[in-house]
Amino acid sequence: MPLSHTDRQLLILGEIGHYEWMCHDSHDDDDMTPSEHYDDLLQQSDAQLIENMGDGYTSPQDYYDSYSSYIPEEYSIH
Repeated sequence: MPLSHTDRQLLILGEIGHYEWMCHDSHDDDDMTPSEHYDDLLQQSDAQLIENMGDGYTSPQDYYDSYSSYIPEEYSIH
Protein backbone atom coordinates (compact mmCIF):
# COMPACT_ATOMS: atom_id res chain seq x y z
CA MET A 1 0.00 0.00 0.00
CA PRO A 2 1.51 3.36 -0.99
CA LEU A 3 2.25 6.02 1.60
CA SER A 4 0.06 9.08 1.78
CA HIS A 5 1.70 12.35 0.75
CA THR A 6 1.86 13.41 4.41
CA ASP A 7 3.40 10.13 5.61
CA ARG A 8 5.98 10.23 2.83
CA GLN A 9 6.88 13.80 3.78
CA LEU A 10 7.16 12.85 7.46
CA LEU A 11 9.47 9.93 6.66
CA ILE A 12 11.69 12.03 4.40
CA LEU A 13 11.99 14.82 6.94
CA GLY A 14 12.45 12.35 9.80
CA GLU A 15 15.27 10.73 7.86
CA ILE A 16 16.92 14.11 7.31
CA GLY A 17 16.70 14.73 11.06
CA HIS A 18 18.06 11.26 11.81
CA TYR A 19 20.98 11.79 9.44
CA GLU A 20 21.75 15.21 10.94
CA TRP A 21 21.60 13.67 14.43
CA MET A 22 24.04 10.94 13.41
CA CYS A 23 26.44 13.45 11.80
CA HIS A 24 26.11 15.98 14.64
CA ASP A 25 29.02 14.70 16.73
CA SER A 26 31.03 12.93 14.06
CA HIS A 27 30.84 15.01 10.89
CA ASP A 28 33.01 13.87 7.98
CA ASP A 29 33.97 16.06 5.02
CA ASP A 30 32.30 13.63 2.61
CA ASP A 31 28.92 13.62 4.43
CA MET A 32 25.99 14.66 2.28
CA THR A 33 24.56 18.10 2.86
CA PRO A 34 20.89 18.25 3.89
CA SER A 35 20.08 19.33 0.33
CA GLU A 36 21.92 16.38 -1.22
CA HIS A 37 20.31 14.00 1.25
CA TYR A 38 16.85 15.47 0.57
CA ASP A 39 17.32 15.00 -3.18
CA ASP A 40 18.42 11.39 -2.59
CA LEU A 41 15.42 10.68 -0.35
CA LEU A 42 12.98 12.09 -2.91
CA GLN A 43 14.15 9.37 -5.31
CA GLN A 44 13.56 6.54 -2.83
CA SER A 45 10.51 4.33 -3.04
CA ASP A 46 7.93 4.16 -0.28
CA ALA A 47 9.31 0.74 0.67
CA GLN A 48 12.84 2.15 1.02
CA LEU A 49 11.61 5.01 3.19
CA ILE A 50 9.73 2.58 5.43
CA GLU A 51 12.82 0.39 5.67
CA ASN A 52 14.94 3.43 6.60
CA MET A 53 12.55 4.11 9.48
CA GLY A 54 13.32 0.72 10.96
CA ASP A 55 11.61 -0.90 13.90
CA GLY A 56 10.76 0.84 17.12
CA TYR A 57 8.59 3.58 15.66
CA THR A 58 4.82 3.36 15.66
CA SER A 59 4.21 5.63 12.66
CA PRO A 60 5.82 8.11 10.27
CA GLN A 61 4.68 10.85 12.69
CA ASP A 62 6.48 9.11 15.56
CA TYR A 63 9.67 8.86 13.46
CA TYR A 64 9.43 12.52 12.48
CA ASP A 65 8.80 13.59 16.09
CA SER A 66 11.86 11.63 17.26
CA TYR A 67 14.23 13.65 15.06
CA SER A 68 12.35 16.88 14.37
CA SER A 69 14.69 18.96 16.54
CA TYR A 70 17.58 18.05 14.21
CA ILE A 71 15.81 18.96 10.96
CA PRO A 72 17.27 22.13 9.45
CA GLU A 73 14.73 24.97 9.49
CA GLU A 74 14.37 25.08 5.70
CA TYR A 75 13.05 21.49 5.72
CA SER A 76 10.85 21.62 8.81
CA ILE A 77 7.07 21.48 8.74
CA HIS A 78 5.62 24.74 9.98
